[in-house]
Amino acid sequence: MFGKIKIREEAEIIGKKHYGYVNVGNDLCGDEVEIAKEILVFMVVAVNGYWKLPIGFLPAKSFTASEKARLLKISLDLLKDANCNVIAITFDGIASNLNMMQYLGASVTTPPYKPYFNRKYIMLFDPCHLIKLIRNYFGDHKVFYDNIGRKIEFKFVQQLHILQKNEGLHLANKLSARHINFRTQKMKVRLAAQLLSRSVAIAIDVCENDLHISEFENSSATVQFLHNVNNIFDIFNSRNLNNLGLKKPLCPSNKADIFQNLDELYEYFQNLRCEDGRFLISTPKRLGFLGFVNNIIALKWIYVNYVEKQDNLKFLPTGE
Repeated sequence: MFGKIKIREEAEIIGKKHYGYVNVGNDLCGDEVEIAKEILVFMVVAVNGYWKLPIGFLPAKSFTASEKARLLKISLDLLKDANCNVIAITFDGIASNLNMMQYLGASVTTPPYKPYFNRKYIMLFDPCHLIKLIRNYFGDHKVFYDNIGRKIEFKFVQQLHILQKNEGLHLANKLSARHINFRTQKMKVRLAAQLLSRSVAIAIDVCENDLHISEFENSSATVQFLHNVNNIFDIFNSRNLNNLGLKKPLCPSNKADIFQNLDELYEYFQNLRCEDGRFLISTPKRLGFLGFVNNIIALKWIYVNYVEKQDNLKFLPTGE
């Protein structure tokens, strides 16, 4: 996995070494070298063990798609020399990473989707970043439509928060003002996961069908949307074989159920539409939905090739 980290622009000299300058392996320093603004970090995470190992970090002003592609290839070559079997590459769903994938020969923006290159390196978008992007789209655009033309509306989440605040109790969920006004805390994955959760979906459903509150009429499409986002995040955030349902890692005992859910979610996210009738995955704000569509293809490929065919793994955890 790799990702960039913003740093404070500052140069320091410690002993005979200079720190804070752009350094992509050339160890240059001095007035002619720019001060770095970010660091690109590469890390290896074990699928069949419990360790993480950073293998490189490069300070720079910014990285182009071609530069990322070159550095990724270097990292993969080094890991191959060290007899490490890389089964997937994970990164954030940002525009430059999309361009990097295209540069490497993958096809992730238009069908048929091919989230891989060299026929063996599968690429996955970070689910934590994707769920934040979907939350941002939901909160900013307020209204869009599901695959059968029903309205999905952010107002029902807002109404639930208002109702719980006025009544002084919660319907078994963690919704608060921080979840509704998320823009000052956009980086917190927890807030996005708690808003787009099964507990919020059930609470809205209870308000419409059990309590018959008029403000929640016609909320069934929103309830289904919340359930679906919760389900896809659970599938891509599995760790322990003792977990139940979709939170259990992919293994022979649950493969049929999870693959069926993945197929249904693939069709669902593919066919979401914005108010002007366009498919969401063809709009500029598509990355959250498009990322999960590609991840579904990638996850099924990894399971079939590394658990079923090669028998290298007994199960496939998807969490970090």
